[in-house]
Amino acid sequence: MFASPPPAVSALPAPTAPPAGPPGERMRLVRYGFDHAELGMSLADWRASSPDHANAPCAPTAHDPHIVVCEPASEMGGAYSERNRQAVFVDGVLARLTFSTSIDSFDGVMARLDNTFGRPARIVRDTIRLEDGLVLPHVLMTWTNGLATIRVTDPEPPGGLLTVRATLNTNAGRLPASHL
Repeated sequence: MFASPPPAVSALPAPTAPPAGPPGERMRLVRYGFDHAELGMSLADWRASSPDHANAPCAPTAHDPHIVVCEPASEMGGAYSERNRQAVFVDGVLARLTFSTSIDSFDGVMARLDNTFGRPARIVRDTIRLEDGLVLPHVLMTWTNGLATIRVTDPEPPGGLLTVRATLNTNAGRLPASHL
């Protein structure tokens, strides 16, 4: 829908240290992204931001040729390993970042998000049944700043991995169901 990112996304200041405050307050002041990728950046800027991004296979979806899905290689190291990484672009603008990791990486993922964005604005706890019939405790945490939404699902069916999704709200309605 947008040929370039909405002005509000590129106008967000990047603080030198996250401010203290109630849940979600930090996110209002910080652009959302992972590893050299920020929601709202162009496909060309994303490719130039990292060798993993430059070499990632990208293809338009069957759903809409204006939606391009890129899948950089898995990233190992640090507190956890990122798998199933995806960057989804709508009209050339980064609209969603997704990655999965093992459920035992919960503490590392939460430490990273808490340090950058503060506590989640919403936490839902319940149980979930995986495809093998196993029932596990489940948590869905949400951060939002009106421009973007971050969701952590632990675990997410069918495979039971922890999944992190960051979505640019203005383009969420255009993303195909397989990339929600």
